[in-house]
Amino acid sequence: MSLASRHSGATQGSNHTNANNASKPAHGKSNRMGGPFASLISGRLALPRQLVVQARNALDNTPVSIHLSFSGTIGQGTFGQIEKATLTTPPPSKSADEKSSSSATANSSDSTVLSVAVKRVLQDPRYKNRELSIMQKLSRHPNVVKFYYYYFSTSSSASRTRSRNSQQPCEGVCTDMPPNADMDVYLHLVLECFPGSLCELVYMYFQRNMSIPPLTVKLFTYQMLKALAYLHSHQICHRDLKSSNLLVNEQTMVLKLCDFGSAKEMVPGTTNVSYISSRYYRAPELLFGAQMYTCAIDTWGAGCVLAEMLRHQCLFTGADSVDQLVKVIRVLGTPTAEDIASMNPMYESYNFPDVQSCPVKLFFPRHTPADLLALMSKMLVYNPNNRLPPRQGLLDRAFDEIRDLRASGGKLPNGNPLPPHLFDSDPPDFSQSAAGDKPSTSAAASSVQSKDSTGKHSSKW
Repeated sequence: MSLASRHSGATQGSNHTNANNASKPAHGKSNRMGGPFASLISGRLALPRQLVVQARNALDNTPVSIHLSFSGTIGQGTFGQIEKATLTTPPPSKSADEKSSSSATANSSDSTVLSVAVKRVLQDPRYKNRELSIMQKLSRHPNVVKFYYYYFSTSSSASRTRSRNSQQPCEGVCTDMPPNADMDVYLHLVLECFPGSLCELVYMYFQRNMSIPPLTVKLFTYQMLKALAYLHSHQICHRDLKSSNLLVNEQTMVLKLCDFGSAKEMVPGTTNVSYISSRYYRAPELLFGAQMYTCAIDTWGAGCVLAEMLRHQCLFTGADSVDQLVKVIRVLGTPTAEDIASMNPMYESYNFPDVQSCPVKLFFPRHTPADLLALMSKMLVYNPNNRLPPRQGLLDRAFDEIRDLRASGGKLPNGNPLPPHLFDSDPPDFSQSAAGDKPSTSAAASSVQSKDSTGKHSSKW
C-alpha cells in the first residue's frame, strides 16, 4: 500500500526511504506507525531495538561489523518494510605502527555514525530479485540513493507471521544467504536516509495552495533525468519511476532516485512482464500489453512526474488499466495505427473513438512556464522511439536558467549553493571501482533503466 502518495490506489504503492512524518494520505490518516509511540499507547515503553550485524560493504563486499539502533518504521508494503536506524561502524583497522603510537584507550570519535534507512525484503524464490546487484552498480551516482551495507537474515514461517502482526522482525542474522530452503530469507539494505519524498513535497505545496517555484521544478527534473541517463547508459530500466521513489531535500535541492526493486537490465530481443510500474505513471505501451519495451517507459514516467510537480496532482489518474488508457487518450488524443504498432506490434484488435488532442495548457495552471510544458510534451509521446531520451533532455532549453545561474556563481533563493555534481560527468562503472573504497559519509548530513530511445522528438501537443 501507498506510504506517501495521497492520490494513489493499490497499484500506486510507495517504496521510498524517507525520514520525516509529513506524509498523509487523502483523508488525513497517517500510514506511519511503530516506534515508541505505538508502545506507549499500549502501556509499554519501547526502547530502540539494538542489533549488531556482520554485514558486507556495498561497494566491495568486504565483511564488516555494524551496530544498528532502530527507532521506528518509515514505511511498509508488499515489498517488505523500511525502518529508520542509527548506524555505527567501528573505526578503520590500524597498522601495528599506528597502534603502538596511539593511546591504549580507543577513540570513539573514529567510529562512523549515520542516520540510515534499512529496507527489509523477503527473498521470494518465485521471483528474481535484482535489487542488490543493480544497486551495487548504480549507487556511486550522486542522484542515486547511497547504498552502504547489506546483510541477510532468516526466520521460520511462524516467526514471519508473528513479525507481521507485531511490526517487529524475528530474525537470525547472517552475512550471506543461507542454503536452508525451510527458512524464509530476508535481504536487508542499509541505505541513505532523506528528509522526504518528492510526493510529500508536492502534497505540502498542494495543502498550502502554493505553486512549486519553477527553479525548484527545474532542479529536480534535471537531477531526475541525470539519474535516468546514468541508468540507461548501463541498459538498466527502473520500471517504477514515480514521485514517491524520488527522495528530495528542499534545503539543498538535492534529488535522488531510490527503490530498485522493479529495476532490470534490459536485453534487446527478450520479453519482459508488461504489468509493471505504478498505474498513474505507466507508459502506454505497457497498457497495450507490450513485452518488448525499452527504457522509454522511464521517460514516460519522468514526464508524468514533471506534470505532477506543475499541477500538484497526477495528469493521468485511471481507476484501472483500461481507464488509465482512456485518461491518456483524453489528453493526447487517439493514437494512430502507426503509434499502436510502435508500442505493441502484436496488438491487433482495437476500436478507439476518434478523440483529438487538447492543448496541454488546459490541464495546467495559467502561469505554468512554457519551457517546462514543452519539455514535458517531448516525454509524453505515444511512440517510444520519439520520446526525448534523458541524456538529450539534459540539454533542453528549459534548463538554461540552471546553467546561467551556475555560470554567474548564483545561489539558491535560501542562500545555499546549487546542488553539487549537477554538471559532473558520470562516476566510473562499479567494476572499475578500487577495492576497499568505502561509501562516503558526506551525505549523512542530509540523512535517508535498456537503451535510450532515439529519433525525432514529436508531440501531438
